[in-house]
Amino acid sequence: GFDYEVLRFYNISSKDHFDEMLADNDFVLQVKKNGSYGFINIHNKPVVPLEYDSIRYRQNTSFPASKAGKWGLINLKGEVKLPFQYEEIEGIENTYQVKNKDGKGIISKEGKSLLPVQYAAIEYFKNSALKGTPYYIVTDKNSKKGVWDTKTHTLYIPVLYDKIADVCEGNFIVVRNNKYGVMDAKNKVLIPCEYDY
Repeated sequence: GFDYEVLRFYNISSKDHFDEMLADNDFVLQVKKNGSYGFINIHNKPVVPLEYDSIRYRQNTSFPASKAGKWGLINLKGEVKLPFQYEEIEGIENTYQVKNKDGKGIISKEGKSLLPVQYAAIEYFKNSALKGTPYYIVTDKNSKKGVWDTKTHTLYIPVLYDKIADVCEGNFIVVRNNKYGVMDAKNKVLIPCEYDY
């Protein structure tokens, strides 16, 4: 019989950043046994110990795993790259959104803080004028909003506005104290927030 409840097969030989990590292994299998997850190689040898509550494997140098109800980042060597301190970790573009008791933030796939864990919400900004540019609306605990760009890992628009109303020609229509204005994506005020609409 089989020892594992779940087997997921990954070919990692084509991923350059795995070559030095697992030089003898072209394949790994994500497995579950007795309620715990880990990875084995094609020869049934442990690669990542079977000690995790959940693993969200992404073919990055590190990926989310949970242990004792907290999330962190591990790699395929079984090394902890980010301590298990978050209530949630969710992949967005080439980064991760994290959440703990202080709020939400964004970290790199290596675990480096890109946006402090202090925001009430981080939500994808859906607008056809953005043509696929990955912007997110960041909301602080006072309901002020700004715009985060996952390509440059910067706040394009500072978290100062009551609303990010729309986008036109790559410029953001912002609302502050019920007055409308326009900011460009370089954080330059094109039209001050002084208009009723």
